[in-house]
Amino acid sequence: MKKDIILKMQRDGEQNTNVVMDFKKWIILWVKDFCNCTAQHGYKYLVLQHQHWLEKFMWLTVIGLSIITAAYMVNVAWYLSERHPTLTTLETDHYPIWNIPFPAITICNTNQVLRSRALELSKKMVLPKNVTHQQIFKNLQIVTQLLNPNIYEQRDDLINLQETIDANNISVRMLTKYLAPQCKQLIANCTWKGRFVHNCYKMFQDITTTEGRCCAFNYNGYLEEVMNQQQSVPVTGNIDEVQRTSTCGFQMGLSLLLDNQPHEYHSTVLASKGVKIFIDNPAAYPSGAAAEVVISVGMQVFAGISAIQTYATDSVRDMPSKVRSCQFEDEGFSKVMKMYTYHNCFTECQKNKSVALCGCHSYHYPTTGTRRTCNFLDIPCLSKNRKVLQAIHRGKYDKTIKYDIEYNDKPCNCLPDCSSLIYTVETTANTISTNSLLSSNLLLGNLSPERHSVIHIFFIDLTINEYRTDIFLEWQAFVATVGGILGLMLGFSLINGFEIVYFFTLRIFFHLTSQRKSNKKPTQAAEKCLTYKHHKQDQRTTQITSLS
Repeated sequence: MKKDIILKMQRDGEQNTNVVMDFKKWIILWVKDFCNCTAQHGYKYLVLQHQHWLEKFMWLTVIGLSIITAAYMVNVAWYLSERHPTLTTLETDHYPIWNIPFPAITICNTNQVLRSRALELSKKMVLPKNVTHQQIFKNLQIVTQLLNPNIYEQRDDLINLQETIDANNISVRMLTKYLAPQCKQLIANCTWKGRFVHNCYKMFQDITTTEGRCCAFNYNGYLEEVMNQQQSVPVTGNIDEVQRTSTCGFQMGLSLLLDNQPHEYHSTVLASKGVKIFIDNPAAYPSGAAAEVVISVGMQVFAGISAIQTYATDSVRDMPSKVRSCQFEDEGFSKVMKMYTYHNCFTECQKNKSVALCGCHSYHYPTTGTRRTCNFLDIPCLSKNRKVLQAIHRGKYDKTIKYDIEYNDKPCNCLPDCSSLIYTVETTANTISTNSLLSSNLLLGNLSPERHSVIHIFFIDLTINEYRTDIFLEWQAFVATVGGILGLMLGFSLINGFEIVYFFTLRIFFHLTSQRKSNKKPTQAAEKCLTYKHHKQDQRTTQITSLS
């Protein structure tokens, strides 16, 4: 009984082995049949009869290297399309200046506390005990510490000044607006597009920047409710309509006669008497990221400007922002700014970081009034975190570089602009001389080298460079690239791909179906097909031999 069971198990094992062997044989024969039938280059030389094994090995090596090279090149193409999804190229070097706005011109007096205003205010204010008017007059110089906080050791002065303005119901914003030079005082005369403008100061907006209270021409960055909080006097014209010019040369740009009021200097941002001017995109917050010009009293400066414009195609807009690694100006992000720009995002980030560290933000940041503005008691905290706030990185940073500050997080994550307008400035300067100046000159008629300075801002050419940002490889281009690589390295085409799928799916199915009807083994059919192929090859070899 046991012997019968053992014999039966042996017979079943032999049958299973035969099935496995038949299947392996069938696979080998089917692959050989594919190599004979396919239009792919080189595969038939792997299965030719009467072929030396070295010859077959040579062809196997060539095919293997071709496949590896093709796979590598396709991987490189995929990597480039993923790593660099967009490409910026020069569209034209003759883009006309009348198609872009004239830059925003923001003028900041280096003196942020008028001496006469500080003296008048110190005499009017109700003072705490043991505090004199002279002390308050001197302590008002601390106002610039709110802009550029340093280590201030006299904490009693900070406490006395804050208690004084609190007792008089004066906020920091009210105080700085009252003490700073007004646009009417700073802008003495101006010409725009060659025409003298009466009451020129009305063309300027009173805004706050990193340099304090300033006067801005052609600035269109704040939302309306934020701008209304900034103004001391109404601004003439529609501020939503940016100014443009169609000519170049200093006669047809913006020329300004600036009254620096050197006798009024009481607390300065810089160790000089004069003004700092920002020249930037009308939508961007005026900051150190803009082009800057510093003019001292008694100087005349010619500031020739050019620009570089970059626009992105609709194909780039259709991509997710994380893929294209940029953001369009109308992709809203702010409650105070009209448009997204890289520097606007950075400004918002700095403000939020200041609130996180000190519970407040400096008065120069644009705000809707929902967050507390830093006062004089917050100066020690601002000074302590000054380096962190000014060095907040604006996106990616190189981890191989040793920075002064350890970046443990990414507080900003500001994406670059998809479309941008960047202004560049070239300046020349000379000393003002009134010896040969005509008295009929409307712009410079009341010029005094001891208190005035002059600046001419203008386009230096009628055209600029315009760049286009587009998708590096669209899907059609990527398919064409992959097809070219496979065609070059493997002689591969779409028909070849279908042939492979057909040969190892549909053909096997139809073949097995036909074999069931004829009761033949698959290996016999494959051997028959292969034998027929070899027979035809032998016939061709015999014909060639007889002809020779």
